[in-house]
Amino acid sequence: MKIQFNINKTIAINEKDQFYLKSLISGNLENYDTDILEIKVHLSDENVKNIPLNSMKCSLNTEVKDEAFPLIVSCKAENFVLAILMALNKLRFSLDGMSTKLKNPIINFMIPKKNKCLALI
Repeated sequence: MKIQFNINKTIAINEKDQFYLKSLISGNLENYDTDILEIKVHLSDENVKNIPLNSMKCSLNTEVKDEAFPLIVSCKAENFVLAILMALNKLRFSLDGMSTKLKNPIINFMIPKKNKCLALI
């Protein structure tokens, strides 16, 4: 699983912080390590009118194996570590739902895949 960071200029994160965040992300998603190809972590500070409440935003753009579209979740929180943890919670919930749908053949028929169509007319 490849983890890439895209950070807003207003946030200062050094290599030590990035190493910590990568281990935090990979540790939370270790059950999905074989399914996830790449995660792009977008961190931004959306401080509107200098109100710090929930100004840090984390978006996780996740490329999942055998899926046509990336899985995107986002969350806002007081600091970027909390925003990442909350976004990871949403991502795990979505990945659990995807794995349930893929195991059920009736629901699996309704999920569009790459280069496949649902019905021929």
